[in-house]
Amino acid sequence: MEIPSLPELFPTRALKNLPYLKVKEAELKESLLVKKSSQYDLYPSLSFRASGISMSSDLSTPFKQWKVSFGPVLNLPIWSPKKKIARKVAFSQAELYKDEWNASINLAIEEIELATKSFIMSQNEHSIASNTSKEIAKVYATTLEHLQAGLISQLVLLEDERQYLSIQSDKLSTRLQVFQFAL
Repeated sequence: MEIPSLPELFPTRALKNLPYLKVKEAELKESLLVKKSSQYDLYPSLSFRASGISMSSDLSTPFKQWKVSFGPVLNLPIWSPKKKIARKVAFSQAELYKDEWNASINLAIEEIELATKSFIMSQNEHSIASNTSKEIAKVYATTLEHLQAGLISQLVLLEDERQYLSIQSDKLSTRLQVFQFAL
Protein backbone atom coordinates (compact mmCIF):
# COMPACT_ATOMS: atom_id res chain seq x y z
CA MET A 1 0.00 0.00 0.00
CA GLU A 2 1.40 3.37 -1.00
CA ILE A 3 1.77 6.28 1.36
CA PRO A 4 -0.92 8.87 0.63
CA SER A 5 -0.13 12.37 -0.53
CA LEU A 6 -1.80 15.64 0.36
CA PRO A 7 -5.14 16.22 -1.35
CA GLU A 8 -5.14 18.55 -4.32
CA LEU A 9 -7.93 20.69 -2.87
CA PHE A 10 -7.74 24.40 -2.51
CA PRO A 11 -8.31 25.60 1.06
CA THR A 12 -11.54 27.35 0.08
CA ARG A 13 -12.97 24.08 -1.21
CA ALA A 14 -11.90 22.32 1.95
CA LEU A 15 -13.49 25.09 4.01
CA LYS A 16 -16.78 24.87 2.12
CA ASN A 17 -17.07 21.17 2.94
CA LEU A 18 -16.72 21.55 6.71
CA PRO A 19 -20.16 20.89 8.24
CA TYR A 20 -19.85 23.30 11.18
CA LEU A 21 -18.96 26.11 8.77
CA LYS A 22 -22.06 25.34 6.73
CA VAL A 23 -24.12 25.64 9.92
CA LYS A 24 -22.51 28.98 10.81
CA GLU A 25 -23.04 30.24 7.25
CA ALA A 26 -26.73 29.28 7.40
CA GLU A 27 -27.09 31.08 10.75
CA LEU A 28 -25.43 34.17 9.28
CA LYS A 29 -27.71 34.16 6.22
CA GLU A 30 -30.75 33.75 8.45
CA SER A 31 -29.72 36.64 10.70
CA LEU A 32 -29.09 38.89 7.69
CA LEU A 33 -32.56 38.10 6.35
CA VAL A 34 -34.10 38.81 9.77
CA LYS A 35 -32.17 42.08 9.87
CA LYS A 36 -33.48 43.04 6.44
CA SER A 37 -37.05 42.09 7.38
CA SER A 38 -36.81 44.18 10.55
CA GLN A 39 -35.91 47.17 8.38
CA TYR A 40 -38.89 46.50 6.10
CA ASP A 41 -41.11 46.14 9.16
CA LEU A 42 -40.61 49.84 9.95
CA TYR A 43 -42.40 51.04 6.81
CA PRO A 44 -45.91 52.45 7.39
CA SER A 45 -48.77 50.26 6.29
CA LEU A 46 -52.41 50.90 5.50
CA SER A 47 -54.91 48.10 5.98
CA PHE A 48 -58.63 47.55 6.37
CA ARG A 49 -59.95 45.88 9.48
CA ALA A 50 -63.48 44.73 10.25
CA SER A 51 -64.60 42.90 13.36
CA GLY A 52 -67.80 42.27 15.26
CA ILE A 53 -68.59 40.99 18.75
CA SER A 54 -71.92 40.18 20.36
CA MET A 55 -72.37 39.83 24.10
CA SER A 56 -75.11 38.46 26.30
CA SER A 57 -75.27 37.66 29.99
CA ASP A 58 -78.06 35.11 29.58
CA LEU A 59 -78.26 32.12 27.28
CA SER A 60 -82.07 32.22 26.93
CA THR A 61 -82.38 35.80 25.69
CA PRO A 62 -80.88 36.95 22.45
CA PHE A 63 -77.99 39.32 22.17
CA LYS A 64 -78.26 42.51 24.14
CA GLN A 65 -75.04 44.16 23.16
CA TRP A 66 -73.24 44.44 19.87
CA LYS A 67 -69.83 45.84 19.14
CA VAL A 68 -68.79 46.40 15.58
CA SER A 69 -65.67 48.05 14.31
CA PHE A 70 -64.47 48.47 10.77
CA GLY A 71 -62.46 50.86 8.74
CA PRO A 72 -58.97 51.68 7.58
CA VAL A 73 -56.01 51.22 9.92
CA LEU A 74 -52.83 53.20 9.52
CA ASN A 75 -49.86 51.51 11.15
CA LEU A 76 -46.78 53.67 11.80
CA PRO A 77 -44.29 51.22 13.31
CA ILE A 78 -41.42 53.71 13.22
CA TRP A 79 -42.80 55.17 16.45
CA SER A 80 -43.33 51.76 18.04
CA PRO A 81 -40.77 51.01 20.79
CA LYS A 82 -41.25 47.26 20.28
CA LYS A 83 -40.33 47.54 16.61
CA LYS A 84 -37.30 49.70 17.41
CA ILE A 85 -36.09 47.19 20.00
CA ALA A 86 -36.71 44.28 17.62
CA ARG A 87 -34.69 46.11 14.95
CA LYS A 88 -31.79 46.72 17.34
CA VAL A 89 -31.87 43.07 18.43
CA ALA A 90 -31.82 41.91 14.80
CA PHE A 91 -28.88 44.20 13.99
CA SER A 92 -26.86 43.10 17.01
CA GLN A 93 -27.66 39.43 16.40
CA ALA A 94 -26.53 39.75 12.79
CA GLU A 95 -23.25 41.29 13.96
CA LEU A 96 -22.83 38.51 16.51
CA TYR A 97 -23.38 35.78 13.90
CA LYS A 98 -20.99 37.57 11.54
CA ASP A 99 -18.28 37.61 14.21
CA GLU A 100 -18.94 33.95 15.06
CA TRP A 101 -18.72 33.03 11.39
CA ASN A 102 -15.41 34.86 10.99
CA ALA A 103 -14.04 33.16 14.11
CA SER A 104 -15.18 29.76 12.81
CA ILE A 105 -13.45 30.37 9.48
CA ASN A 106 -10.24 31.36 11.24
CA LEU A 107 -10.40 28.25 13.43
CA ALA A 108 -11.04 26.05 10.39
CA ILE A 109 -8.08 27.58 8.54
CA GLU A 110 -5.87 26.97 11.58
CA GLU A 111 -7.16 23.40 11.77
CA ILE A 112 -6.38 22.76 8.10
CA GLU A 113 -2.93 24.33 8.43
CA LEU A 114 -2.20 22.26 11.54
CA ALA A 115 -3.35 19.06 9.82
CA THR A 116 -1.20 19.87 6.78
CA LYS A 117 1.85 20.57 8.94
CA SER A 118 1.28 17.38 10.92
CA PHE A 119 0.97 15.37 7.72
CA ILE A 120 4.17 16.84 6.26
CA MET A 121 6.03 16.29 9.54
CA SER A 122 4.87 12.68 9.70
CA GLN A 123 5.99 12.17 6.10
CA ASN A 124 9.41 13.60 7.00
CA GLU A 125 9.62 11.34 10.06
CA HIS A 126 8.73 8.36 7.89
CA SER A 127 11.41 9.20 5.32
CA ILE A 128 14.00 9.60 8.11
CA ALA A 129 12.92 6.26 9.61
CA SER A 130 13.13 4.62 6.17
CA ASN A 131 16.63 5.97 5.56
CA THR A 132 17.74 4.91 9.04
CA SER A 133 16.24 1.47 8.45
CA LYS A 134 18.20 1.09 5.21
CA GLU A 135 21.43 2.14 6.92
CA ILE A 136 20.94 -0.16 9.92
CA ALA A 137 20.12 -3.01 7.49
CA LYS A 138 23.53 -2.45 5.86
CA VAL A 139 25.19 -2.43 9.30
CA TYR A 140 23.37 -5.63 10.23
CA ALA A 141 24.43 -7.32 6.98
CA THR A 142 28.06 -6.26 7.58
CA THR A 143 27.90 -7.53 11.18
CA LEU A 144 26.50 -10.86 9.94
CA GLU A 145 29.40 -11.18 7.47
CA HIS A 146 31.87 -10.37 10.27
CA LEU A 147 30.27 -13.05 12.47
CA GLN A 148 30.51 -15.63 9.69
CA ALA A 149 34.17 -14.66 9.22
CA GLY A 150 34.72 -15.08 12.97
CA LEU A 151 35.75 -11.48 13.64
CA ILE A 152 33.04 -10.65 16.20
CA SER A 153 30.96 -12.47 18.78
CA GLN A 154 27.32 -13.39 18.45
CA LEU A 155 26.54 -10.87 21.20
CA VAL A 156 27.42 -7.97 18.86
CA LEU A 157 25.23 -9.51 16.15
CA LEU A 158 22.31 -9.76 18.57
CA GLU A 159 22.76 -6.09 19.58
CA ASP A 160 22.73 -5.00 15.92
CA GLU A 161 19.69 -7.20 15.27
CA ARG A 162 17.89 -5.57 18.23
CA GLN A 163 18.68 -2.11 16.82
CA TYR A 164 17.49 -3.21 13.37
CA LEU A 165 14.18 -4.52 14.73
CA SER A 166 13.70 -1.38 16.85
CA ILE A 167 14.24 0.85 13.81
CA GLN A 168 11.84 -1.31 11.75
CA SER A 169 9.23 -0.89 14.49
CA ASP A 170 9.75 2.90 14.44
CA LYS A 171 9.44 2.86 10.65
CA LEU A 172 6.11 1.03 10.83
CA SER A 173 4.76 3.35 13.52
CA THR A 174 5.70 6.45 11.48
CA ARG A 175 4.06 4.89 8.43
CA LEU A 176 0.91 4.33 10.48
CA GLN A 177 1.06 7.97 11.59
CA VAL A 178 1.21 9.10 7.96
CA PHE A 179 -1.95 7.13 7.20
CA GLN A 180 -3.68 8.49 10.30
CA PHE A 181 -2.84 12.10 9.41
CA ALA A 182 -3.98 11.50 5.82
CA LEU A 183 -7.43 10.64 7.07
